[in-house]
Amino acid sequence: MRFINIIGLLIFTCWANCSNGQHHPTVTDMILICTSFEPDSFHNNSPFNLNNKFTQREALTINLLSKTGSDSIKKLLVLVLLKVYRSHLYCCNQAYAIKNELEVDSLVNPVLFNFYKVSDFSISNELVLSSDIYNWVITKNEHTAWQPIKEEIDKIQVRLNKIKTGDF
Repeated sequence: MRFINIIGLLIFTCWANCSNGQHHPTVTDMILICTSFEPDSFHNNSPFNLNNKFTQREALTINLLSKTGSDSIKKLLVLVLLKVYRSHLYCCNQAYAIKNELEVDSLVNPVLFNFYKVSDFSISNELVLSSDIYNWVITKNEHTAWQPIKEEIDKIQVRLNKIKTGDF
């Protein structure tokens, strides 16, 4: 009997969340993807590369929801990019390239691809460093009042000060 109840629950969940086998991403999905994102360079000594770090489903969620151009989505993309910069500072005491080619693929690097689409960040350069996004956020005062971004900026500034004083 329990098995039948579990099957019924699974069928209902799929029916509620899927139509014709398609997943319909929600803002909640995007919030979960972006707020739980942690670059792996915090745990090793090599700079984190954002390419191919999201599952296909996560990439599609980011791509679909970013089309709305909403401020909430832009904040989440900025948050991920700031986390990447902070990871570079903690692993290697400097920024690294997050873009080193002319084109950015929406499935390979959905965060950067969509950040370009929803922001006024200049994408004319072939090379973009993780610090470039941080400097853009600070210069534009872009979403710095949103608590998760404020916390990330504070962590970055603490690390930058330690690097400047040689206390790392």
